[in-house]
Amino acid sequence: MVKRIITGTLLMVGTLVLIIWGILPFTLEVTVIGVLGVIEFYNLSIRKGIRPSKAMGVMGLLFLMLNGYMGGEEYISSVLLGCSMITMLLFIFRKEFHVSSFLDVGITVMGFMYMGWFFSYILLIRRMDGYFDFFGIPVEHGVIFVLMLIFATSFTDIGAFFVGKFMGKHKLCPHISPNKTVEGSIGGLLGAVLGSYIIGSLVKIPVEDIINIGIICGVFAELGDIWESILKRDVKVKDSGDIVAGHGGIMDRFDSILFTAPIVYFYLKNFF
Repeated sequence: MVKRIITGTLLMVGTLVLIIWGILPFTLEVTVIGVLGVIEFYNLSIRKGIRPSKAMGVMGLLFLMLNGYMGGEEYISSVLLGCSMITMLLFIFRKEFHVSSFLDVGITVMGFMYMGWFFSYILLIRRMDGYFDFFGIPVEHGVIFVLMLIFATSFTDIGAFFVGKFMGKHKLCPHISPNKTVEGSIGGLLGAVLGSYIIGSLVKIPVEDIINIGIICGVFAELGDIWESILKRDVKVKDSGDIVAGHGGIMDRFDSILFTAPIVYFYLKNFF
């Protein structure tokens, strides 16, 4: 637990610096995380006998991150189309390590969509225009919204862990993750709203938006965590990797944000 807290604190502080520093350094951090994550995803699939193209997956992810950095939401369908089609054509000429065209191609595309497309929305959030007043200091909308996303998502894990540990009695989805409870899930939802409030209240974001963003993060963070649990259960591993001390792998650490970032982005784009 101590190692987990130390690692989490260092990651949070480093990420905070990069978020405030600017879109480019933050994009570089997110891209490095994405590349490590997509390779980790493919390594899990290899345990099932599937042989995805790691090179194509990384290339697809890089294009999606570039699109996020440039704020090109309107071009996302073109980027996905191009990367998917190139992947399919690549497997026409791939002879070695060939297992199944359905599985190999499908998992390759799924990898850069999951770790690249989903994750790129945090960059689109960071690029949002406008300024909040923070005690007389102008702070970019993108900075505050990314911090709300991260805090709400992180507090979901914290709330779910402690409420589930001390009050959890009713299993949530025992066939997927035996330790998750209904009480823990409710605790995670309340934690998400608290995390959203901590940041949103500093710049006087309307309470209804704070609550809505918190609920979105609470619900989809838990769904993202359960989704990753399905993958790990399928290949019979406890953690997706061991690259993040005390937290397991990249997917273990960022599975929740992968699901919350796109939904929060569309909420902000359409309702804020």
